[in-house]
Amino acid sequence: MPAPYMLHDRLFSQLREFLLEDTKRVGWSLERIAQALKDRYREYQRQKIRPFTHSVEKAYKVLLSDNEFIATVSSKNQTLQNESSSESGAEWDEQATHRPNTMNQMVANLYANNTAASSTTPENSTTAMDTSAKPDDTKRKQTSEKPTKKVKRKRPIESPSANDIEGPDVEYSTITFEDFAASDQFKENLIRRIYFILRPECFIQNGKTPPRGFLLHGPPGVGKSLLAQALAGELNLPMLKTTSTELVSGISGDSEYKIRKLFDQAKRHSPCILFIDEIEAISQRRESASKDMERRIVTQLLACLDGMYQITTLNCLRKAPHIELSHSPMTRVIIIGSTNRPDSLDPALRRAGRFDHEIALGIPNEVERRRILTMMCRKLTSLDPQFHLDELVLKTPGFVGADLSALIDEALFAALNRKMNSDVDTNQSSKFAFNNYFKFMQGLTVIEWVKQKIHEPETEEQTSASSHVITMDDFRKALKSVQPSSKREGFVTVPDVTFDDIGALKDVREELSMAILASIRHPTLYDRFGFVRSPGVLLVGPPGCGKTLLAKAIANESGINFISVKGPELLNMYVGESERAVRQVFQRARDSNPCVIFFDEIDALCPRRTAHDTGSTARVVNQLLTEMDGVDQTTASKRVYVMAATNRMDILDPAILRPGRLDKHIYVGLPNAQGRLDILRTITKNGTRPPLASDVNLQLMSDDERCHGYTGADLAALIREASEIAMTDHISKVLPPEDACVHQSHLDRAFSKILPSVSETDRRRYEDLRQSCLRLQ
Repeated sequence: MPAPYMLHDRLFSQLREFLLEDTKRVGWSLERIAQALKDRYREYQRQKIRPFTHSVEKAYKVLLSDNEFIATVSSKNQTLQNESSSESGAEWDEQATHRPNTMNQMVANLYANNTAASSTTPENSTTAMDTSAKPDDTKRKQTSEKPTKKVKRKRPIESPSANDIEGPDVEYSTITFEDFAASDQFKENLIRRIYFILRPECFIQNGKTPPRGFLLHGPPGVGKSLLAQALAGELNLPMLKTTSTELVSGISGDSEYKIRKLFDQAKRHSPCILFIDEIEAISQRRESASKDMERRIVTQLLACLDGMYQITTLNCLRKAPHIELSHSPMTRVIIIGSTNRPDSLDPALRRAGRFDHEIALGIPNEVERRRILTMMCRKLTSLDPQFHLDELVLKTPGFVGADLSALIDEALFAALNRKMNSDVDTNQSSKFAFNNYFKFMQGLTVIEWVKQKIHEPETEEQTSASSHVITMDDFRKALKSVQPSSKREGFVTVPDVTFDDIGALKDVREELSMAILASIRHPTLYDRFGFVRSPGVLLVGPPGCGKTLLAKAIANESGINFISVKGPELLNMYVGESERAVRQVFQRARDSNPCVIFFDEIDALCPRRTAHDTGSTARVVNQLLTEMDGVDQTTASKRVYVMAATNRMDILDPAILRPGRLDKHIYVGLPNAQGRLDILRTITKNGTRPPLASDVNLQLMSDDERCHGYTGADLAALIREASEIAMTDHISKVLPPEDACVHQSHLDRAFSKILPSVSETDRRRYEDLRQSCLRLQ
């Protein structure tokens, strides 16, 4: 039967499909069918219920005149009746002759009931099909239309059955604590807290409200969702997993309805775990919300959390403590929320009685990375026995669990590629041994080999673990292509600068090693002498002397993370944004501990405050001092090391130079003759890059009076300028590249262009600064 024309062209086919899925739906009311279609199909979600119900009624009426539809419904009902054992054979034979007419009469009666019900309601009074209506009833119908426009539409009453509640599917996780690398103490403490949520008798008897759940927060990839799944699998509890975006709807009031429906579904499956991922999407701060809908969603979520344990239920259980919990009406639902932005959550959500317990999952340290890699490598059947786990642990600072899993996948991919290359080479040698156009076909052999192999059945040699062994070289190759999440999302990284890249400054290196590396390499001895935390280090000296390189080399030598912050980049024109940037830097350092924070040009970030200074600069200084005070004496804060560099120590705020903050001052001054020689050897790689001619003597060059007052940056600029002059000469003379090198004449010409960046007046000022640093030590 061709579909009739109506406002929604697909409504007829969709209604037919919906009713034929379950013939019991034929007996539903028109309002219930319309609401089910709105929830099922996205194109109807923005339709108003009353006009849409009229369209459904029109399509429903056409379906009743379709003999094919009636026959299909009759056959399905007949099949259900055949499977039922409640009817006897005699009754079935007696009704067999009248069944088609009975089904037609039943469908007609259902439609008549629907139209009669719609005619009695004020909403559908205009669409009632009353064949017995008199002409004088027209005036009464017109007068009844006015008040119907003022009546607010209500949501249709849902059936209390569990099938009517739509929400996330109930899952039973197969992941257990064996798949989650954490310490035994952490697992034990977590299980203890879960037990008191599921067995709250002691809380009730003492007149206290039982705990509801906890909040997981940390950087992406640390295993927040994995922990929730491991809890469900370890305790063998059903799990309702949903994301916050699934609860947000564009229709007013629908988001709150979905939240209520989700908590009702959790209560029906009690005991269970309700896991809400990315909970910050529906629980942002209400004072900063731009729409009223966002505030209503947060309020509804708080109300559902508070309504998980009703006051009347608690009072009944307190008056009758002999009633077992299994026979009590109390629900046992563990509510777990996860976020990577805990500061953006509404404070009411984190108060006691809701998410009163928070579990911070930070970036794993060396011990935790070893535990994670051990757990992941245990499942590898083709791992080389000569695999060095400790080396891989030391080379993966800042890696979270997801990064380590990606690293293993990349190493496996490298091993499989190596096996493929060997197979392709074997195929080439056998197929193109006597082919003259072998070189032309060499680029196409891999494609041809893959096209041939994907259609061949797998052999035991291909599926065996011995065919592809994952070696340590595969992991080294994978480390070059896998980037840690902390480096992608922020500015935490491990620098590649070593002490071999820095010439001279041996005394400064020893002081920095004792200040920073002592607590990392000798923690037991460090604690024995009563050191609480490493002192902050301030590097003072002229620009271009290697202060930034020293900080990077220290971080690389210790193998810890490094955050380099240029002073002005944290400043923002908007109120409060600069202070937030300072807090974010220290929070990232705590998450990536052990970590070094290096503030370059700190004089721009922390200038001297005055009595009349009440602007944003004073607030930034106060925020920086608060973060450096070590108020949070946690393990993460103790493993954060602060370094700073400046060439204007006289304009720094005195509060930042006191003991407990940047209390160790190291002067990095101009290099002497021996220092310039070490720097020149480091820059030129002992005369090999750029290649130096035999007439160039680095010893004489470092003792030259023209080099007096040169910094390390000036010497690097001198060598670069001489290399450019030498390259220009070789290009103009058309000499072979093998003879290209830097002569003394090129250096003499470069001396005339590159002058010392520190003038004589500045040298005297920096000398006074060096004396003041010595007095402060």
